[in-house]
Amino acid sequence: NDRIARRVEPFLHAIPILFAWGTAIAGLPLKLYNPADRIGFFCYIAEYPTFCSLRDSCERGENARVYLWAFLLIWVFIAFFYMAVCMLMIYRKVLSVEKARDKWTDGAGLQRHRSKSSLVRKQGIRYCVAFFFPWVFGISAIVIKSQALVDLASASRYDDAITALSLTNAIIWPLKGFFTFVAYVRPTRKRKTSAPSRTNVTRDSNGEATEERAGYRKTIRLPASVKHYLTRSSLRRAAEHSTGIKPGQSSTVTTDSRKGMDPIAEQEGEERKEEDEGEEEEKEEEQ
Repeated sequence: NDRIARRVEPFLHAIPILFAWGTAIAGLPLKLYNPADRIGFFCYIAEYPTFCSLRDSCERGENARVYLWAFLLIWVFIAFFYMAVCMLMIYRKVLSVEKARDKWTDGAGLQRHRSKSSLVRKQGIRYCVAFFFPWVFGISAIVIKSQALVDLASASRYDDAITALSLTNAIIWPLKGFFTFVAYVRPTRKRKTSAPSRTNVTRDSNGEATEERAGYRKTIRLPASVKHYLTRSSLRRAAEHSTGIKPGQSSTVTTDSRKGMDPIAEQEGEERKEEDEGEEEEKEEEQ
């Protein structure tokens, strides 16, 4: 609403902008920006020369590992966790709506559906994977490099793994936006290329309903309460359409030669007429 737009939204913009500028500027006097991998792809928070912290001989980037986690990696994990929680909350909300609808489908003898919640669950997984996958190779290289810093004598054993991960990260990491784009357009693309499975329910005057889907057909008899509810709802909608009365307006139905009788009153009159005729027939039979 307007209050959130005026009072809350500016802070939501200001916090990430100020944090990004603050950490970026802080890296300059701290001399944190150095070659961050073996192939020269990244120039970011790193110590120089490589593994200099083991010998206490760093020319630049002292305590670079601490700053790397404080300025970047911890926030990547927080963002991923926040996204996963949001996707889970949306999925649970849609699922609760579908479960609340079950009492009506069960009462009508129809099959339960979880198509919407299933779609939300799959789309949420796509978004989470598209966000975190590009970070996997760079974070793995950082973890392995941290393991190598434990013992300089065995650091050479990790050179090939670090180089391979750095090369893969150089190819995958710039494609973050592309992966998000694919996750975003895939449901729309799928709906256009595949025929949707539609469910049509038709009812006749005997209280029988027919549910039809692709390759599926089922005919059931509705309970009297459901039949009465559906009949009244249909007649009420017909009355609103024919008389122009909308919900929230006066419920008085005016009739004239063009519009005819109120469909609800007409239906009730026919029901009373049928009941009277039935009572007369019963009396005749008794006599």
